[in-house]
Amino acid sequence: MTEHPGRFHEENPALAKQTGTVIEVHAARCVVDAGADEPLECRYRGRLAQGARKTQSLLVIGDRVRVEIDGADAVVAEVLPRENELSRQASRGRGVRHVFAANLDHALVLAAVAEPPLRTGFVDRCLASARVFDIDPIIALNKVDLLDAASREDVDAVARVYREAGFPCDLVSVATGEGIAALAGRLRGRTTVLVGQSGVGKTSLLNRLLPGSERRTAQVSEATGKGMHTTTSSRLFPLEGGGFLADTPGVRAFALEAMDPLQIALAYPEFEPFVASCRFRPCTHVHEPTCAVRAAVEAGEIATWRYETYVRIVEATEPS
Repeated sequence: MTEHPGRFHEENPALAKQTGTVIEVHAARCVVDAGADEPLECRYRGRLAQGARKTQSLLVIGDRVRVEIDGADAVVAEVLPRENELSRQASRGRGVRHVFAANLDHALVLAAVAEPPLRTGFVDRCLASARVFDIDPIIALNKVDLLDAASREDVDAVARVYREAGFPCDLVSVATGEGIAALAGRLRGRTTVLVGQSGVGKTSLLNRLLPGSERRTAQVSEATGKGMHTTTSSRLFPLEGGGFLADTPGVRAFALEAMDPLQIALAYPEFEPFVASCRFRPCTHVHEPTCAVRAAVEAGEIATWRYETYVRIVEATEPS
């Protein structure tokens, strides 16, 4: 599925070796959980960074690595093949990907329902990216304690659409603790990346799920209504009961790579019952005549807002 990241240096057969999971990455150094009481701080070499590359990320959290240990010195000798990875198009260099986590079971997509307001477009883009990279998404809608009765009904309706499409969707309040225990149960024993825009409560959720982590939080900017970044580096946190939770720097946009509409449709399971009735096969469900998916939208069998986001993603990711 993913190309072998490669070997950093020639192994010395006389050295002690361990296999572990990268939980932090810094310039030329990383921290590896090898199952001991204390993680290993390791050096790694950037030989693979030389020359043209299709990715900006040589080593990422979640990577499984082999470590050579010589006394107090530990060096990453090899990065094992990745089962999957979560990435986005890099801001620099067309066609270059920024990979920020690997070997994931779940992507926990966190969105706020107020302060800032719910942005389902962001959620759907994350779902598309996760499904394309073979990662099962989970949705958590935070700050439900800020809703009045009418707004709560609207959010319940959104959550129902996601659940009927097959995506786990929890309504939570990091402030009051509502829904947190159920969410924690979904994550136990799994490796999960936490994805969300700034200001939706990522750091506060981490503090709830990981007592003692006490990561710094920030308020939503009153001037812009957007969150202010508090996380500056990616990290994988061990969960009580097993598993890891990955925190990544807050993002205000989730840029998908160019991909085929058939791949994007993986994030829209509600389309599947109608696809066989489309006149054209394959059908992008955007411009073709006699499209059964569009007919289902018009008939109210598919949520209009979900379809509209699908079209925007297709248009935004079309290869030029």
